[in-house]
Amino acid sequence: MSQVEIAQRSIRGSFALFAGNFLSTIVSFVVILFIARLLGPSNYGVYTLCVLLPNFLLNFLGFGVSSGITRYAAYHLSQGQPDDARRMTMTGAIFIMLFGTALSVLDFLIAGFVATSVFNRPEIAPLLRFSSVFILAQAVFQSGTAALLGWSYMGKIGITTIAQSVLRLAIVAPLLLAGYEVYGALVAYAASVVLGGLLAYALLWRGMRGTGYSLSGFGRDVATLLSYGRELFVGALAANFSAQYVVAILAIIASNAYVGYYQSASNFVTAITLTSGAITQALFPAFAHLGGAGSDVSRAFRLAVKYMGFAVTPIIFLLMGASLQVIRLPLGPSYSSAAVLLTLLAFSNVSMLFGTGVLPSFFNGLGRTRYYMLSSVAGAGVVLALAPALSVVGGLGVYGLIFSILAANMVVVATGLYLASRYMNAHVDFRACASILVSSLLAYAATVGVSMVRAGDYILLPAEVVVFAAVYLTLAPVAGALDGEDLDILSDALSGLGRFEVVISPVVRYERFILRVAGRSPLAGSGDLASSQANS
Repeated sequence: MSQVEIAQRSIRGSFALFAGNFLSTIVSFVVILFIARLLGPSNYGVYTLCVLLPNFLLNFLGFGVSSGITRYAAYHLSQGQPDDARRMTMTGAIFIMLFGTALSVLDFLIAGFVATSVFNRPEIAPLLRFSSVFILAQAVFQSGTAALLGWSYMGKIGITTIAQSVLRLAIVAPLLLAGYEVYGALVAYAASVVLGGLLAYALLWRGMRGTGYSLSGFGRDVATLLSYGRELFVGALAANFSAQYVVAILAIIASNAYVGYYQSASNFVTAITLTSGAITQALFPAFAHLGGAGSDVSRAFRLAVKYMGFAVTPIIFLLMGASLQVIRLPLGPSYSSAAVLLTLLAFSNVSMLFGTGVLPSFFNGLGRTRYYMLSSVAGAGVVLALAPALSVVGGLGVYGLIFSILAANMVVVATGLYLASRYMNAHVDFRACASILVSSLLAYAATVGVSMVRAGDYILLPAEVVVFAAVYLTLAPVAGALDGEDLDILSDALSGLGRFEVVISPVVRYERFILRVAGRSPLAGSGDLASSQANS
């Protein structure tokens, strides 16, 4: 497989995942609207605490085997070994199911202790016990989507995530309207995840090549998956624990209502993770393919960081500039206090500009899981130390928690970039990063100006989005965020993108038009990725 084909597959996969995640997020947003509005800030805070324990235990699910499924499926397929890819996929899935069952039992047994001694809310113990089923549900869902990702079935992942969200909405709406409150929200979440996971396996089974499966090499294959996933597991545990550690401290120092404010703000930050997550997922098997083909992975890393920064950074600053309308329009004035939290939480992701979203796929796709582990542990250490120091000792409360997240993310990206540069000869185009940042800041300033106009939220929010997009897309190419070669690469990679090409091609054409107007368009641009790589 050529580098052009890999680039096309990666971008096509990113947009397939993005489209699926986008539609899924829209439906999930409606679900959040139902839950948040009908439960109110206080009960929504209780719901958030109920899913915290199973989410924490999910960090241990399979000790990294899910990522091993993705990596070895992609790697064996790149080597022309579909039977080996299929065997590793099935082995990993069975192991994760068994592991998930054991964790669900453990969750049920310790739920009462956590409700009483950790959260200091004994009244929610029955809800915590019920939520233990989430772990087994997520074991089905995560292993299924990990396998689909390894086999590069990005569109099928989109179908799975959309179906899960639609099912959740269909189940939660009548339950909440019938007065089941937190129980209704928990039942809908668990049931939809199980059904979505079963759908993922149905789609996977239809797509995998080969027939038959033997347990004769089960132990050996599990050992291989664990060996790959061991360091990745430690890194993922550190990264996920940091977020859950912050919510646990919040549960101790704040009321249920303020936990609800924090969670509602976090829900809107999914606009950032929606985009970065789709690209990150697609890059994982792409880097595995590139490594297996012996291609120039350092150049691929530099371009991936630039393009992710170009796509994600404006979302961060748009959320900051329009935070009040983003919160108040869908959730109502009772959640207005969450607007400041949204601004700070969005900005805490600014490290995405420098490659936070690319580094995990880069390290793990190429088998350098230790580097991912080291950078994640470094960030977790910062949160572990700063979160209580700033929030409790320093008296900053929830703001101190968010500042600790920002500091941790910057440490993660700094550590990761050092390791990538020192040991893998991979570097970031900091000039392009600076251009993206400046363009985003100026678009943010324009958005803040629009927000000061006296008008209803339903008018202000669309106006803010349009103004931000116009300013950013006009200034970014002028400032040097993208050049003619970048647009040639994107044009080549977009070839054959199908319906997604209709969405993104106008942006590429507009950027090319701005470059011509600014006098920065190259004299000759063939759009041939192969020739541009040969000259680099």
